[in-house]
Amino acid sequence: TVLMERSFIAKEQAEIALLKAIGIRNAKIYGQYTLKFFIAAAAAVLLAELLGMPLTKLFFDPIFGTMGLEMGVEYMQNPVEIYAVFPVIVLTATAVSAFLTSLYTRKIKSSDTASIK
Repeated sequence: TVLMERSFIAKEQAEIALLKAIGIRNAKIYGQYTLKFFIAAAAAVLLAELLGMPLTKLFFDPIFGTMGLEMGVEYMQNPVEIYAVFPVIVLTATAVSAFLTSLYTRKIKSSDTASIK
């Protein structure tokens, strides 16, 4: 998350400078970048929850079958961990790291609009 956001900030430096030049406050810019990564993380968590177990059975049951487990493997699922704890941890970590990384936009000044091509 941090490396991706830093690269986005570097690429969008002129746009951020323009936002500051027209009067957008730093807090709004922090929120914009944090929200962008939070939405991406929420989509990833949702996709992981929907496809995690079917893909696990699809890929790992044949591997266990070659090891002699003809009956298959019974996967232990804890719904609270899968649908509550894991998403909260991932989304919280993403939001915190995205917010802390977005603080780097503070270094960009409105006078940096001169680099707009």
